[in-house]
Amino acid sequence: MALALEAEAGADNEPVATDDLRDTTHLSATKAHTALTRLQDVGLAQIRRQRTDVMRYRDYWNSVKWAGVGQRSRRRGWLAGMQRRRRNQSPLWWGLGAGVIGLGVAGGAAWALARRLMLVDLRGQVALVTGGSRGLGLAIAEELTRRGAQVAICARDAHELQTASDQLAALANDGRQPVTVVADVSNREQATDAVQQVIAHYGRLDVLVNNAGIITVGPVLQQSLDDFEQTMAINFWGAVYTTMAALAPMIERGSGRIVTISSIGGLVAVPHLLPYSSAKFALEGFSEGLRAELATEGISVTTIAAGLMRTGSYRNVTVKGNHAAEYAWFALADNLPLLSTSVAHAARRIVAATRRGEARVIITPQAVLLAKFHALFPNTTLRIFAFANRLLPGSAAEGLERRYGWQSESTITRSPLLGLGHKAARRYNQHIASDDRARDLAHHNGATATL
Repeated sequence: MALALEAEAGADNEPVATDDLRDTTHLSATKAHTALTRLQDVGLAQIRRQRTDVMRYRDYWNSVKWAGVGQRSRRRGWLAGMQRRRRNQSPLWWGLGAGVIGLGVAGGAAWALARRLMLVDLRGQVALVTGGSRGLGLAIAEELTRRGAQVAICARDAHELQTASDQLAALANDGRQPVTVVADVSNREQATDAVQQVIAHYGRLDVLVNNAGIITVGPVLQQSLDDFEQTMAINFWGAVYTTMAALAPMIERGSGRIVTISSIGGLVAVPHLLPYSSAKFALEGFSEGLRAELATEGISVTTIAAGLMRTGSYRNVTVKGNHAAEYAWFALADNLPLLSTSVAHAARRIVAATRRGEARVIITPQAVLLAKFHALFPNTTLRIFAFANRLLPGSAAEGLERRYGWQSESTITRSPLLGLGHKAARRYNQHIASDDRARDLAHHNGATATL
């Protein structure tokens, strides 16, 4: 009975245990499947993200690469387009270029022709050159004579005038001696009389060249008031006297040409040349103002700012201070080829400017450069000159005494360095040491010592 009950009980319990196990197994399998599925989903998502990132990077680098390729392609396309346009437009550009060049050549030729037509024929015209016995004045007189002008010259020294007259007569076509007038243009009566003598001889005066002048070299502390007054009297007042004497006849005829020989020293004040620069500054203002006022009268006024020229005039400058040293630096500057030009070239340029009626001419490229530099940088120019003044000779115990350059010779001034200057001095009468000038200088020194 008991066995039966156990069997029955076992029979009843067996199905229950089997169902539970089956349910448990099913649940475990489901969970495992779910977990696996989740793992698969996570893995697939991660793979997809990684693949997406890779694809993004690939797209990015492809875009960069193709952008560069596209840019290069666009650049090549642009260049190709430019080349095509150039090929298509090259005939047009060639035509325009040829036209511009043609206009430039035609304009240049027209300007050259106009300048040539503006040249006044000087043949038969009467010209008076002050200070015409030597140096630049003699060179200008020679050039005027070659151009066929009837030349008159005036100077203080009769012997120098006769020598210059012989030279000019040799150049004249008819061998005629020019009119010579002994006159000191610093004296109002003598200057006026010189102009009147020329007009009385020829009947008119067409060209007046105010060239007479002197140069005093030395430090300002050893210049006297008399040095300034004498330089102003000749360089400035001499030009004023002759000009005012010539104006009335020129205005009456309605024509005339006045040429004022100034200097780069009249545009830029140079150390140790203060009396000279002061007079030339005044002369610049007089000549420029004269041109403006006389334009309506048919009178042309030309101002010449001369640079350093090999005229030989260095021998006849007045020297004060340390005579030998002052004369040496001035003579070297006045004659070295890199700093100066020949007087013959300067005379040709001056006569050409006279024939054209030019307002202003600056002779020598160095003078042009200095004038422009000073106009643009005046303070710098003055600082440079202040430094240069330190290098120039100082005062000397005997510095108040005046001497001519030829009285202040040294080894330097006798050397071949001044070979061109010596040649110019012989050619243009600067070698003539006038006894009268020496006596005048001795008289002045005696008067100064007395004072």
